[in-house]
Amino acid sequence: MAGNTRSRFPKSRRLLSRGDFDRVQNGRETRRASSAHFLVLLTARDGTGARLGIIASRRVGSSVRRNRAKRLIREFFRAASGLGDYDMVVVVKTGAETLSAAKAAAELAATVARATKATPTNEPRPARATKRAPARPLPAAGRAIRKGRKP
Repeated sequence: MAGNTRSRFPKSRRLLSRGDFDRVQNGRETRRASSAHFLVLLTARDGTGARLGIIASRRVGSSVRRNRAKRLIREFFRAASGLGDYDMVVVVKTGAETLSAAKAAAELAATVARATKATPTNEPRPARATKRAPARPLPAAGRAIRKGRKP
């Protein structure tokens, strides 16, 4: 498989850092389009070819389902020509893993075409809230009771 360069997905065509993902997800020039199974986010870049990042949360399903959906997206990205010079993030929605390769490619192609024609957002998205607030320390009486002592 190492000699077959057609099936490879090199690092130069991937979004690797959290900063790259944030720039695409929250940028002022990001273009968005969604379909039943995918959300596509595009940001233009300077003439070095398209790069892909995939987000598949546990909401999509088990690791088997998430990985199948990611394989479908990577295969579309490898086979697609003329994607332009974009950084692309594809967010997988529930049910994407059930699509055939042809249906996934058709849906992604239509969604990417809509995203390239969409006008960029001019306002940055608000920063994400943290999952939970930091834990507050227990009052002195609470600590004593928790340790089995009387306050």
